[in-house]
Formats: sequence, structure tokens, C-alpha cells
Amino acid sequence: MLQKKTVIWLVTVLLTILITGCNTQHEENEVIDRTTSYENRERVIMSMHELGLEEIHVHEIEGPPNNYMLTCERLRGYVDVALLQDNNENIIDYQHEEGFIQINLETPQDQIVVSLFNACHVDRPILVKVFFNYEETPFRVAGSEIYFDDLLLKVSSGHVVNIPINLSSNLEKNEYLNILSIGAFPNPEHHTMKDDSFTISNMFGEMHSWAISYGGSERLKLDVPFMTPPTRLVGIESFGLVVQQYGQAWSENHGVYLMSEQHLQVKSGDTVDLYFYINPGSLIPEWRETVVTEYLIVAMLNWQQIQLNALPFLRVEAIHEEKAFGITDRGHFTIIAPEEPGLYEFVAFIIFNPIDIHDDVHHWGVQFTFPFTIEVTKASD
Repeated sequence: MLQKKTVIWLVTVLLTILITGCNTQHEENEVIDRTTSYENRERVIMSMHELGLEEIHVHEIEGPPNNYMLTCERLRGYVDVALLQDNNENIIDYQHEEGFIQINLETPQDQIVVSLFNACHVDRPILVKVFFNYEETPFRVAGSEIYFDDLLLKVSSGHVVNIPINLSSNLEKNEYLNILSIGAFPNPEHHTMKDDSFTISNMFGEMHSWAISYGGSERLKLDVPFMTPPTRLVGIESFGLVVQQYGQAWSENHGVYLMSEQHLQVKSGDTVDLYFYINPGSLIPEWRETVVTEYLIVAMLNWQQIQLNALPFLRVEAIHEEKAFGITDRGHFTIIAPEEPGLYEFVAFIIFNPIDIHDDVHHWGVQFTFPFTIEVTKASD
């Protein structure tokens, strides 16, 4: 049973979330087969009973007040993920005055307990992802012999499920700081291209990061080199991380060209050019005082991590002055389209100051770009 303070924390998080949307009508240039299912994604909703898990009801979630709210019924909805302090009291060190939460493990495989909360007003399948030092890693539910790249569970509205997990047996103890990131995403079968009357919100899931130390350094060691510094655009506002197919920016409305249909069509095996726009530290007011020395971008296609410029993630060195409001970084990267035709959802997230624990930005919720659908068609012979 959850402790009282954990329940209060979960309810508080729920009540402070604003999920808003824009009733923007999109045109369609062609008829596209939008059928999708768990079967063709080769994912199966795991039985909580077989995994030895149990749902706990903590809050009654009411339906949306009007049709203009982004809801779990129309879109992805909202979940929350956390490590349980009560269940992990011997390994979690909350050092709020230092600006981070540290997990003290003897080995990378020590058990931790993930708390997953469905804040949707309807029951929803939720996908759980785990990243270790910004690369996805297999994990298993404690007591199970099966390792998952991602775990799909159906969680009832207003319920919490506590999941004891062990990380991949291939992870080795090291002398550096390590970062554990855990994400939860409702409705993973959903494609943004199906929403022809709403502009999708990036509030479609939640990811948090924690520092792990084995008694060594307090800095993370990354072997991925910095990418070529991005172009700087003065007077262009991207409102956080934006990834899109266009290499030009404009200064009206949202500040960059948005993919009006949230849909990109490519051939199987193609090299796909994408561009990112980012205002380091300027999206949330309290971040504007944070000195952003670098950032990195991680991307997933159909909820599997993909390479950007043939690397596991983009690592970008930031210049302090460029975190100022009204100055935007623009960078270019490529991905390789899958060989198998079908619909693939693209989503990316950004981490500020990824190697240093002495700030609170990357140890709170991770910021995502707006997702969009990449339709892969068969390459011409």
C-alpha cells in the first residue's frame, strides 16, 4: 500500500498539470491508410497478474470539461512516473539543497521501484522506457526472467502500479556519475497524423532522470563528441525543442515552420534530413537563470531509440549568451528510415547540462518536442 505522503504527492502533481490544445483544422492531400494495432507493432500488453503486479486506486479522475481539452480519449493524455521514496528509502538520497536526487546503488542491477500513475480519465495502455546514460537499456520486472526494451501495461484510470525492476545485466559498475531516465507514455499505438482537428500537445507522457553514483566522480563521462555548433537565429522563437523537416525559420506565429499535417512521407531506407530549433534555458522562466553549457537530444522512432548523425544522440555545446530569450539555435541531423513500410512515430527529448549534477534542470521532468508521424513507403525498384 502506498504511504500517505506518496499518495498526496501524486494527487498534487495531477492537479497542477495543465493540458491545453489548439482547435486547428488540418487539410489532407491524400488518403492514407491509418490503421494501426499492437500486433503490427509487435508489442503485447503484459499481464500484471503474470508479472506479480497490482494496481492501487488513489484518485478519481473526471472526464474533460469541454471538447477543447487534449484528453486521454482523444490523444495520449497524461501519466506520471517516479521512484518511490518509501520503497527505495535505503538507496534514494533527496539532496534538494544541492539540486538533484541521487540513487545509491551497489551495482547497476540493484532493484529499484518505479511508481506509474495513470492520470487519464479512462483506462489506457502505458509504455515504460528506461535509459541509462541517455541510451535505452533492457530491464526486467523483479522476479521475471524476461528482459524488455519497453514494457506495455494497461493501467486503470486513477490507479498507480508499483513496478520493481532490475536493469540490464550487461551494465557494468564504473567510477563515473550515471544518469537513469525512466519514461511512461500512454497510447503508444497512437499516430499524430490521425488527429485532423487538433494540434497535438507535447504533454503525451512523462520522463524523469536521477543521478546514480557508485562512489566515484560526480560528472558523467560521454564518449559522443560535440556536433558542429548550430546556426544562431536572432529574433526567432521556437519555444523549446522543435524538430521538423524544414531548414528555414520565420518570425511570425510560432516562430518556425510547423509541420501542418504532422506527417512526413519517405521511402524505406532513405536518409531523412531533419532540423532542430532550441532556445536553451528560455522555455520556463526559472530556467532562464540557469547557465546552459551544453545540451543533448535523444530521439525515438516507434518508441525505439534511433541514431542521429550515426550517433546515439546529438551532443551540442552551448554558448552562455545564446540562452537569452529571443535567440534560437538551429541544427541539422539525419536519420535512416526503416526498411519495413508503415507508420512510425517520431519523438525527441532534450537534456540541458547532461554531464553535471549541479543543477536541477535535467533532474526534473524531461522536455519533449512535438511528435509527428513518418510514413515509410516501399522504395521504387
